[in-house]
Amino acid sequence: LMAAGILSILLLTGTDAQLTKTGIDRLALNFVPSNIGTDFFVITFLSMAAILCLPRQFYVTVIEAETGSDIAKARWPFVGYMLVTLLVVLPISAAGLALLPENTRPDLFVLQLPLAHGMDVVALIVFMGGFSAATAMVLVETIALSTMVSNDLVAPFLIRTDRFKGEGDLGRALLATRRAVIGLIMMGALGWALGFSENERLASIGLIAFAAMAQF
Repeated sequence: LMAAGILSILLLTGTDAQLTKTGIDRLALNFVPSNIGTDFFVITFLSMAAILCLPRQFYVTVIEAETGSDIAKARWPFVGYMLVTLLVVLPISAAGLALLPENTRPDLFVLQLPLAHGMDVVALIVFMGGFSAATAMVLVETIALSTMVSNDLVAPFLIRTDRFKGEGDLGRALLATRRAVIGLIMMGALGWALGFSENERLASIGLIAFAAMAQF
């Protein structure tokens, strides 16, 4: 994302001044008070709720926290990370609006900008960064969900049976359950992904997930 941000700044400063102004003006329209409706507040609320409601967020911040001080240590690095992300998104959005065709999906600005200017190496770096982030998210999500299923749904049932005489037997059964659930979650997620058309925006899919988890 940083590579895409730096490239966007270079493209904006190196292109025609009128194009740069057009991109910045189109980006600024999103921040005009008259254009900020109830959607803005709903999306902000859902994003805040996602920090607590999404399984991966809860798993990382609560389950993986070894001591109470872990949250305090992570606070400012996380705030810094979010600020850098926000700052980098601005030039990427401005460059995409100024230099790419109007029908380009905003989700793909980070890849389309380097590809449109023949910078395949930068596009590869951006793709690998996104692939790494997505992989990490999938791993944490599946582990969190499989742990929830095994601990909250399966474990109470197994404890009531007489089949497991010791903690070792119960532990092995729960481990097998988690592995099976991980496989089922991955297959379900793949089927869900294949059901979406290529024109669906990633941000829209994410908001639907946020809303579902918040309601749940």
